[in-house]
Amino acid sequence: MPENITRILFCAFASVLSLFVVSYLFSTLVFEVFFSVIAILWVVFLCFKLQDKILSKILLLGLLLRCALAYFQRFIGNLPDSTSDATSFERRGWEIAIGEVELSSLSGAYYYSQIIAFIYYFFERVPLAAQFLNVLLGVALIYIVYRTGLLLFKRRVAHIAALITAVFPALNLYSAITMREAVMVFLFALSFYLFCLWLKEGQKRWVALSLAALIVPSMMHGGFFLIGFAYLFVFSFYYPYNQRWFIFRRQLLMGIGMAAVYSFVFFGFFHYKIPNIPVMVYEHAVVVVSHYTEEDPSAEVAEKPTDEEPTEEPTEEPTDEEPTEEPTEEPTDEEPTKEEPVERDSFCKPFQRMVDTRTAGRTAYLEEMYPDNCFQVLYQTPVRTAYLYLAPVPWDVETGEDVMGSLDGLFYLFLLVLFFKGLWDIRREERPLVVALLLMVIIFSFVFAWGTSNSGTAFRHRQKIAFLLILVSSLPLSLIVERLKSKIK
Repeated sequence: MPENITRILFCAFASVLSLFVVSYLFSTLVFEVFFSVIAILWVVFLCFKLQDKILSKILLLGLLLRCALAYFQRFIGNLPDSTSDATSFERRGWEIAIGEVELSSLSGAYYYSQIIAFIYYFFERVPLAAQFLNVLLGVALIYIVYRTGLLLFKRRVAHIAALITAVFPALNLYSAITMREAVMVFLFALSFYLFCLWLKEGQKRWVALSLAALIVPSMMHGGFFLIGFAYLFVFSFYYPYNQRWFIFRRQLLMGIGMAAVYSFVFFGFFHYKIPNIPVMVYEHAVVVVSHYTEEDPSAEVAEKPTDEEPTEEPTEEPTDEEPTEEPTEEPTDEEPTKEEPVERDSFCKPFQRMVDTRTAGRTAYLEEMYPDNCFQVLYQTPVRTAYLYLAPVPWDVETGEDVMGSLDGLFYLFLLVLFFKGLWDIRREERPLVVALLLMVIIFSFVFAWGTSNSGTAFRHRQKIAFLLILVSSLPLSLIVERLKSKIK
């Protein structure tokens, strides 16, 4: 075993060294092809090392499909959803690598550009290398789905889940273009696998690692942050060693503590952005020092407005107050009507802001639905959730891309039916898993349903939870396959 590890490490070192040599001696195009060939050879080598030959074939199939799409995107034409955000992420990654954009100015989705910039910093601008990073993550996702299915269910179910993940069109698409979905979905799947390890083994470190795996996806999209609380809820009230639920136990306090640390780390990365912390400390230090050492300049600055104030203080302001005395009776009647919308808007404001900013473009939907109160938020949520998974609906189909999106929505409808059928089948044996899955789906659906108001964005966002639906749906699918085989025999 140590000899095999030594050989693998030596081959890895030789591969990295050869990449640097080729990037220095040859053109960018040659290096891109060489980088992709090295990546493919490594995946093939690892597949042949697996004892499960069916899994090896599934991984190679997934690799073949993703490589074909990546080569098509780079050398032949543009794939769907590869010309707007994808090119923006790639271009921003190059700008970071050459120093035109500071890390402190980036946040949210553009954390993905920093990953691209890491590649470009060493090997110049090589888009195919950035694409193949997503290809490798897409193949790794297939393996994670298989391992999770094997941990929770049977080998047959794991094979079916891995096969569907390997051939799923949208997952193949986002594994072949420079979009953040491949990174987020892989880490999300890894996080769920680690959480399932805790359910089976009871070791608390798996929960901590599952939360850690969600940090990077949460940085790229804040919606993933709430998924961690589904883990923490089950962790706080369920004890895997004796497989019982408790209301008050020491583990509840641990769950609260982990939630506090998880929130602190997330907000530290997401709002303050760790690369910015030195800059923030420096800026605050300058402010503090200037407050105590530069009193005279501040006084001079304070004197300047005083010269302008007389120009703004003529007797016009008192004269403006006199007319306001007459309509004072009207505001008294209108004040109750103004306070009510403010109270309602204080709750609905985030939902209204998301609808205002995201309802745009040709594929925008539900433009007439606007949340003005809590009741409207409640009844609009199921409608928006349906559009999240099914859009574009048949009556909104206008182009060929709409047809592809509609077919994808029909496939999700099929997956959702099988998903809830699978949950019903395991409701007694795997109750904590069912609770966690329901919480995850509810949180995901609520967050992304309100964060999405057009078909293109809905198509992209629902791929983030595809592996979870595929995994549970494979359980009833395996039963269907067994029944068909028995009938054929």
